[in-house]
Amino acid sequence: MQILKMLEEGKINAGEAAKLLQSIEESRPDTPPGGRRVLRIRVEEAGRPAVSVNVPVSLAKVALKIAASFDSRLKEIDVDRLAEEIGSGVQGPLIEIERDRDKVVVTVEP
Repeated sequence: MQILKMLEEGKINAGEAAKLLQSIEESRPDTPPGGRRVLRIRVEEAGRPAVSVNVPVSLAKVALKIAASFDSRLKEIDVDRLAEEIGSGVQGPLIEIERDRDKVVVTVEP
């Protein structure tokens, strides 16, 4: 939550927040080596990349909140339901939203 607060206050950017979250995940003793799944959040505006966040799935809720702080379209996502699906082991595209030339894609990859 401290990382999210620093991001909201503008002390760090989304890329720095993602790196901090990933280093926390990698330091956890219960994370199997090479067994990390990644949550990928991509937002395009007018066909151009606007938001790109990659974090371990165990930090999915925080990652979605970080991305939502940059793009209001992600606030429409039920973060709790999505985190539950991710926790159940689902892989592949979870959310794909397209409006005009804007696009939001949330994917879980091995």
